Amino acid sequence: LKKFAYANATGEGFWTTMAAVTKKPVDRVLASFITQSSMPLVKVETRCSNGTTEVVLSQRPISEAVPPSTLWDIPVCYKRERDGKVQPSACALLSTRSEPLKLDGCSSWVFANVDSRGYYRTSYEIDDLRALGAAASSGQLTPVEVTALLEDFWTIVRLDEQSIAEYLSFSSQLVKAQLSPAIATALWRINFISERIVDEPLRPAFASWVRRTVQPLVERLGWTPRPSEAEDVQSIRSVALFTMGNAGRDPAVLREARRVADLHVTRTARLHPSVVETVLQLAAINGDNALYERYLSEMTGSVSPGERQQYLTALSFFGDAELQKRTLAYATSSNIRSHDAPTLIQLLMQRPSASAATWEHVKNNWERLERSLGIFQGIPAEVG
Repeated sequence: LKKFAYANATGEGFWTTMAAVTKKPVDRVLASFITQSSMPLVKVETRCSNGTTEVVLSQRPISEAVPPSTLWDIPVCYKRERDGKVQPSACALLSTRSEPLKLDGCSSWVFANVDSRGYYRTSYEIDDLRALGAAASSGQLTPVEVTALLEDFWTIVRLDEQSIAEYLSFSSQLVKAQLSPAIATALWRINFISERIVDEPLRPAFASWVRRTVQPLVERLGWTPRPSEAEDVQSIRSVALFTMGNAGRDPAVLREARRVADLHVTRTARLHPSVVETVLQLAAINGDNALYERYLSEMTGSVSPGERQQYLTALSFFGDAELQKRTLAYATSSNIRSHDAPTLIQLLMQRPSASAATWEHVKNNWERLERSLGIFQGIPAEVG
């Protein structure tokens, strides 16, 4: 167990510190994580009373597959705000079902996973989540902490213990804040919600919310990277544009994507590498037969493997029903490379507009797919 602890370079100091703070051997702290299934969900409840922040930490298994009585020795390191300033972090060991803490002064927020090093998910009351959203927006939480908080929040939504509307509200706070990789995480989740969760009658309203939320970010970043721009910023631009076109169906973004995609494929004006994939996909959403033929020609021409993959992925984004049929026929023909076929079918099955037709095609052509894709390579990808 000690070897396991010290094998983690970033964890060495953490576990050593925890052993000193809690006065318990590292072995005992680690044992509950190594010998038990699942992982803990740490609930954080706070309130201010008589100038003191009262915090209650409680734990339970995140999975129903293990007994609810399961307990871990959880090193919980937390930080908080007091008088407008972020206070030095502190740690406690949560070994029982619930553990109260009393902290001097009132805090508007308490974040219970400093540097996101703890192997647990966190859960907060909605008012505390809103306060943490404000802290994240003002830079009081680090990017990795904000990303972990987003993922924890999403986990709680999936457990049906928080509202997805609150998750979207939290995400909109981040999108308006200073640039951070956490923004990309929030935007990708918005696309997932658009593609997998939003009911058709609500789609226009949801798309309108996406446009209002993301438009200021797109205006701030523009379409073209600046010289010496950080890769993180380039990634945020790419996903922001994609979200506006894919989840928001913004007409202006889709028109511009088509315009610059035409310039790119004809080599009139090449796109920056960071936005090529996004632009090709957005242009395909309302793309016509002429654009489809250009993509197919580029993909089967003398482009690099990376470029071929970009055009292959973009084929799955064409929304026209007849073009989707062409893509399905191409995916199961002898014209496509054997290792590209399962990828294209998988991509089509994941696109909401093409998934139903693709599933029917797969069922109707299963024996042929088994022979052409192979039960050890392509078929497992389709089953997955």
